[in-house]
Amino acid sequence: MAPNQSNLSDPKYGYDFVVATTQESINAGLVQYLINIARKQKYTYRFFLRHKSPDPTVEMDLDQLLDMSGGINPFDIPTNTDWQDQRLQKMRDIGLVCSIRIRPGIPPDCIVRVPGRGPQINLPKPIITFGETAKDTIFNMYCSDVSVIKNNIPSMEEMGSWVWYSQLWGDPWYFQTQTDLVTSELDRNLNTPYFASNPEERDALKLKLESISGTAFSLQQLLFNLQEAVPQGSSSRFFGLNDETALQLLKKNFTRIWSIFAKDHGEPVIGVTAVAQEPSASPLQVTALERWISPVVDARSPKDFKATTLNYLCAINGNQLPGPQSFSWNWIEPKDVSQSSGVTSIKRNTIAQYLLDKILPQARKSCIQTIASVDADGSSGQLQWVFGFRPGQEPTLAFKETGPIVASLYYSYTARSWGETPNDYGQLILNSTYSCSVVLGDYKWDQSLPLYYKGGNTFTIIQRLLVMVEVLQGRSGAEQTGAKAMVVDKVLTDEYVVSVDQNGGLTSSPTTNSTATDKSQQINVGSLGIRQCSATEHPFNNMQSFVFPGAKVFSFNNASFSDSSDLCCLITYVNPTDKSEGRKGSEASSPPKVIQLNEVPRLAAYVLKLLDEEHGGEVEKHVAESLGSANGVSAVSNATETIYNSKYKEKGPEIEGMLTRTKDDVYLKPSVAEE
Repeated sequence: MAPNQSNLSDPKYGYDFVVATTQESINAGLVQYLINIARKQKYTYRFFLRHKSPDPTVEMDLDQLLDMSGGINPFDIPTNTDWQDQRLQKMRDIGLVCSIRIRPGIPPDCIVRVPGRGPQINLPKPIITFGETAKDTIFNMYCSDVSVIKNNIPSMEEMGSWVWYSQLWGDPWYFQTQTDLVTSELDRNLNTPYFASNPEERDALKLKLESISGTAFSLQQLLFNLQEAVPQGSSSRFFGLNDETALQLLKKNFTRIWSIFAKDHGEPVIGVTAVAQEPSASPLQVTALERWISPVVDARSPKDFKATTLNYLCAINGNQLPGPQSFSWNWIEPKDVSQSSGVTSIKRNTIAQYLLDKILPQARKSCIQTIASVDADGSSGQLQWVFGFRPGQEPTLAFKETGPIVASLYYSYTARSWGETPNDYGQLILNSTYSCSVVLGDYKWDQSLPLYYKGGNTFTIIQRLLVMVEVLQGRSGAEQTGAKAMVVDKVLTDEYVVSVDQNGGLTSSPTTNSTATDKSQQINVGSLGIRQCSATEHPFNNMQSFVFPGAKVFSFNNASFSDSSDLCCLITYVNPTDKSEGRKGSEASSPPKVIQLNEVPRLAAYVLKLLDEEHGGEVEKHVAESLGSANGVSAVSNATETIYNSKYKEKGPEIEGMLTRTKDDVYLKPSVAEE
């Protein structure tokens, strides 16, 4: 399962999102790399000759040696060939001491069949092992074929010999080095030796990159710094090579020969990143990036280090990137390394911002500026009561680092007006308050705790719209009577499940748990309400990838929220998810029917209470006052018989035709009102 400890909101971290790929998955990619190049590439040769000295000080490649030897290739001469052979005489004449032939790849007899799992690679040591930092990376260089020929020229004491040394089946040779990771620019058309040798990876990656072609970005590739790898000769293994001169020549030149081969035929790419050159509207667009190693926390055996991760620490949309830190949790537990290639974790506020961007256009329609006017009509000597509504206002956005409310929209506006004639006095107050809160994950209750978090793979959007009318009227100079009513008091809760679609992409859809609660106190001022403020059925489908570990396009195979509300998704580079396996069983294939409730659901009530406390408790105070007035509704109705909408008044509400008049009622069309 995805890590439930992810807490990117911790001040120690603060990254917008992280892509963590395991050492095990990187090794799997390197194994495939070695298999591929061994199939397609030729040998690399190096020959060492002596010149005016008994020591081999001259080095040359195969073409140079063939020119010197008259076309004789030492590797065409079998081991233990008689020294009198004319070919060996020629080798003596040109001063050949040692010949090395290398082809990187998987050593013979290292592919074993495991029942139920098929062919498996069984190497003596992993190709790479991360240390505490990237600079401490151990890289073991393997070959599908490595052979060394030692030409022992006869002397007064010994007869000449021609001896081959090769890795044996079951005893592969490898050369251990210590290296670092380096970043270099990558051609946007992926015209490199590596991608030329891996056309399927190239085409899949280019297809993904084309989806972000509207964004100005540069490509970076992450490589092992093999050219400057430091040999760790004491930890290398060349079983059976007992000629000291040949052994030292091989150790001295193995890294260089292997890395030259890799460079000529395409060095293994650890990852590709698209870094934006300027911010755009694309979600999760990387504008700053750091790479960092996270060793396994509480490792109990050497095998546990397979779960060590290389982390891509990302900032988006021009945000500042905090310094790199190792995490206090494991992105993948050691027991799960065979089930997943890594994890993508998106900070709760990043997800919240993404969702609010989707919600905001609809939510603005419920952010309503109220208009109130009480004027004396000189011709009739009566008070004129005028009101109006101007939707489309801009709410305040707020984000929370902790707690159930991840983000909220809030808008409140109060219009007040009073007027009097010689005989009458009147005052009109209209308040409109709208809130929309985003809650990530599931919350449950039990007898001991009012609320506890259950993680899960759902998120909930909770909306409330309140419209309060307060009227005060009476004779001038005498006691006035008044009343207050919540003419609109509606709560909507919409629940969505995050899952993985059949193509391995993130998606979300509404569940059957959406509810509506209406406690409006009916009054003759129209049908003002909130429409379902959907986050759209699939808000995650266009979340583009900008980080490609292993230079591969990954797919998701699980999605859930951590204990701190980060969205964590397991990723794999092998097979896309065959089908969505959401953990919530209440998904709906078509828009679900909203359940009408008499009481606000417990989670919504809890969230609304928290939100109201943040804003001084005025909402609940007004609600309590309106509910406490026994005759409030009728009193307001009686007091407002002459109220009419203000579209006839100069500079009335700019509601673009959404306000209509039927006698003394005000109705909002469905684009604003609840249908």
